[in-house]
Amino acid sequence: DDDDDRGEDDAEGADGNDDAQDQDVATLDDEVSLHQLRELEYSEVSKFTEEQMRRYEAYRRSDLKKPKVKKILMTINPMLAMMQPSDPFIIAIKALGKMFVGDMVETARAIQKQRGEKGALKPKHLREAYRLLGPQLPTKKKEFGWT
Repeated sequence: DDDDDRGEDDAEGADGNDDAQDQDVATLDDEVSLHQLRELEYSEVSKFTEEQMRRYEAYRRSDLKKPKVKKILMTINPMLAMMQPSDPFIIAIKALGKMFVGDMVETARAIQKQRGEKGALKPKHLREAYRLLGPQLPTKKKEFGWT
């Protein structure tokens, strides 16, 4: 009977090994999808004009500073003061903020082009872009899911 119990434990140990293999496969899948994303990004970036490439490089280099993002978040909810700047939530908010700025610039560029204007973006282009994007933004606590 003792030998049978050990055999069952060994079988369970083998299942534990399968879990480790499943984790390795999941990691491999993540690496494959990351590789595919990089290839897709490269294929899209290679189609950019010189001006688009310059803007894209500036976008990639840009960063929203963690302490500033945290300060803004604290004005919304003081409980967020307890978060560390490296907290994944703050990193996610930085990413969303960067995407919003990118959308604003793209929309402002489109407005500038529609008006037949060239050169640097002006405040009027950004104000119009914000006006157009504004209805898409949540502005009330209810829209954020807060009561």
